[in-house]
Parts: sequence; C-alpha cells; structure tokens
Amino acid sequence: MQGITQHMDEIMQYLRMLADHESGSRAFARFVLEHAREWESAPCGAEFAGGLPRACFSNSQNALFYDMRRGGREGLVYVEGYASSGSLSFSLPTPHAWLVDPLGRVIDPTWPDPECSAYFGVPFRAEYVRAMVDAHGPCSMIDNFHNRWELVRMPDAAAHAILDWEGWQAVCAVR
Repeated sequence: MQGITQHMDEIMQYLRMLADHESGSRAFARFVLEHAREWESAPCGAEFAGGLPRACFSNSQNALFYDMRRGGREGLVYVEGYASSGSLSFSLPTPHAWLVDPLGRVIDPTWPDPECSAYFGVPFRAEYVRAMVDAHGPCSMIDNFHNRWELVRMPDAAAHAILDWEGWQAVCAVR
C-alpha cells in the first residue's frame, strides 16, 4: 500500500491535470485547488463510523446535523473535495465528503480506513450545508446542479459558503 504522502501527491497531480482541461461554470478542480487544504488522517470513532458505502455526502451531512442537534458538541465541520482511500493497492483520487474536528482531524463516516487515506478538501459553513440539504436533499456542495454550480461560478457565493478555517479554530479554542 502507498503512504498518505504519495496519495496526496497523486490527488494534487490529478486535480492539476483536470484543472488544465476545465472551462466555464463547471471548473470543479480549479475551485478545489483554490479553496481546499490538506486534512489530517485519523481513525473514525465508533459514533460516526459505518455509514452507507458510496453515500459520502449523505453520511457526512447526517453526521454534521447529528452534531448540530447536540449543540455542536464535537465542533464538526463538513468538508468536500478529493480523497484517496488507503485500502486500495493504487491511488484513485475520488470526489468525496467527510467531516473534520476543530484540530483538523478527519472523521470519515463512509470509508473504513480513514487513518491511511489522504484528504484534500474545502470546509463549509454548517448553515450553508443545512440550507442546501433542506432545499435539495443530500447533495454535493461543489458539484451542485440544483443551484447551477453557483459556488464554482460565483466568487461571492463561495465566500459566503466556505468556512474560514483559521477563524473557526480560534472560536473553538475559546470554548
């Protein structure tokens, strides 16, 4: 199996290759490269593990809303981007969704091996995720055809939706 660093390198190469061929309103790889960051791989606790396979957006959104109903006790943040599973014998960058805690550690309710997977994604404001899911059901925030890929097309919309990670960490540190 490949190491996380090698998986991350392959995610970045893949995104750059996609970005070179994208244009117009569906430039997802460019959006991710511009707004995403690397996240720390970590094992998923039993409370959030065991989501449905191939349902990462729904699994992660449901886990976020569960945390929100409990008053945000875990301080979880919903993230979308690309990840590469450590359980494969090859790297396959995949559009994916997961959560992170206030320290930036991944909580992936979908994949069984988050501690050996690589994650590169965009953190979203919980209120934005809630509004999109209430309006459209479980869906991708980035590849959201319901709103005609608003985040990718309109920088103002993206600025409203994307969480200021450093500011969020400062707020969590004060709690």
